[in-house]
Amino acid sequence: DTRRLTGLPYRRTTDEGARNVDDCRARPHAAMTGVPPYLQPTSGARRHPVDLGTSSRPTVSVLVLSYNYGRFLAPCVTSILDQDGVNVDVVIVDDASTDDTAEVAERLGRDERVTVRTNATNHGQLRSMNENVELLRGDYVTKIDADDLLPPGSLRRSCALFEADPSIGLVYGFPLHFEGEVPTVPDDAPSSWRVWKGTDWIDALAQTSASVISQPESLIRRTALQQAGQWNESLGHTFDLEMWLRLASQWNVGRVVGTVQGLYRVHPDSLQRTLNAGKVIDLGGRLDAFESALGRSD
Repeated sequence: DTRRLTGLPYRRTTDEGARNVDDCRARPHAAMTGVPPYLQPTSGARRHPVDLGTSSRPTVSVLVLSYNYGRFLAPCVTSILDQDGVNVDVVIVDDASTDDTAEVAERLGRDERVTVRTNATNHGQLRSMNENVELLRGDYVTKIDADDLLPPGSLRRSCALFEADPSIGLVYGFPLHFEGEVPTVPDDAPSSWRVWKGTDWIDALAQTSASVISQPESLIRRTALQQAGQWNESLGHTFDLEMWLRLASQWNVGRVVGTVQGLYRVHPDSLQRTLNAGKVIDLGGRLDAFESALGRSD
């Protein structure tokens, strides 16, 4: 149950969005409230001071994939380019879309920070990621689907935690799930920061088999991703969980607490509602991810 790991409801609608944002602000430690004992700080997580200001201005590279998501692409990329406190560059991959993705990407590509790659034929999500990951040259990197967005200050907050602790390979936070209109999210300072020893974080996930990261709220240290290697193209929809596990097996994991770090759009055309729908498919995929990342033990 993902709610046990985040302390807040997993799915949200637009009507609930404002209440959830306000709740996150009013109860800054809500992301840890109700979490089972093995995820409390006493089991390995440690809290950092809230003010982790950095004198450097790190670079973040973001890979944005779009297959017939032209209607979402511009708001997604704009939310990345508008991030403050960091330098950003964006690689857009149009996976042979048949809608207006190419036209939207061409307009966005007029910004010198944006590179556009177009597949002549559809390569699929994972192959497109692995083919273009070498274009991500920033200190920190992530992949964002074109239907998702970043709230103001998200990358600055994640980078502050990375810069404060070189043992961290993966940072994530609270993802606000929404339907319909994009909710307005304040640029709040974190209430606290959590850092787990990677193996402790894996142990906690193993007790639920849940994936606590939706994805737009995540950021990876580039050297950690290089060490982990490419995404496993045989896994389908749990490729991200398998990557989190591989990263955590070698690096520590950090979490930004008390503010929204990613905006995850829920809509009828998303892969979670179509190709990857169904509890049996999801549970089987999680098992495959754990076995691939950590090795099978019969």
